[in-house]
Amino acid sequence: NFVLDDFDRYEFPDSPKIKRKVSKNKIDKNWFFIAHVNFTLESKYRNIPVIDGVKKSVEYLISNGWELSAATDRVNSFKRSNIKHYMNKLILKDSKIIEKLENLIVEDTLVWYASNFDPKYFPQKNIMFCNGQSKAESCHGLGSRILIEDDYSNAVKNANFIDPLTQRRNHYSILINMPYNQGSLVENMIRINEPTKEKTYEKVVDLLEKLSKIY
Repeated sequence: NFVLDDFDRYEFPDSPKIKRKVSKNKIDKNWFFIAHVNFTLESKYRNIPVIDGVKKSVEYLISNGWELSAATDRVNSFKRSNIKHYMNKLILKDSKIIEKLENLIVEDTLVWYASNFDPKYFPQKNIMFCNGQSKAESCHGLGSRILIEDDYSNAVKNANFIDPLTQRRNHYSILINMPYNQGSLVENMIRINEPTKEKTYEKVVDLLEKLSKIY
């Protein structure tokens, strides 16, 4: 069985501990890609539980005048897959399989938001699917200046963004600490490392309120 500490890379299958377990247990080397395809086809994105503390934080922020946007790069996951031979087998069976998978991800993600949050919290115009873009780039398109993220590379890219009008770095990244996102912090980047998810998102709210006074 895999545990969270096994995942020390954002691209999970590349984690050394994962590779050792896969080899030791003689698991198909394409296990992650196969699991992701099946997960998507079975519409399991609809049933992902909301992280503890998130709803309470969202409700508090909305009630205090914040406008929130959401960005996901799930639709990029099959485009960037390096499992070319397995992908080719799928395409031979169904030439539109990638389009189907991407459409399912979009549909099921929207269902997830509608099922878990009041529509006024995340209207569809504020939900961005980063089709070919990074989350940081998509957030800039939405006009968001603060990115809450668990991907180290996206957090760095957002914090390093230089506003073309002011020629200043005026975007901030809040990085939720995970085993797979370790690395040095850059300017305008803050790591949150709290003992529980509830405490993590209480800290997120606290930081957002402090950052809002900078603007």
